[in-house]
Amino acid sequence: MQMAFLVLGIAIVCGAVWADVSWGRPWGWDPKETFALVTWMVYLVILHIRLVGKNANTRAFWTAVLSVIGFGIMLFNWIGVNYFLVGLHS
Repeated sequence: MQMAFLVLGIAIVCGAVWADVSWGRPWGWDPKETFALVTWMVYLVILHIRLVGKNANTRAFWTAVLSVIGFGIMLFNWIGVNYFLVGLHS
């Protein structure tokens, strides 16, 4: 999960650099860009709870619950945004 978080963060930054060179703007609030950022923030919360949680049982429970939610958000980012929302990446 930490590796995926790092790779997604690098991909968002690289995409912003590429968009700035190609389109003259690093961020355009396109649905794909926005949901990539939302996914990154959800995984940020998951990692935070996983590493900073006080009780081991509570930490494990919330890590599991939020991981399932994060997986659903990632699937929507890959599939739902492309087919159901209108934008540059659709």
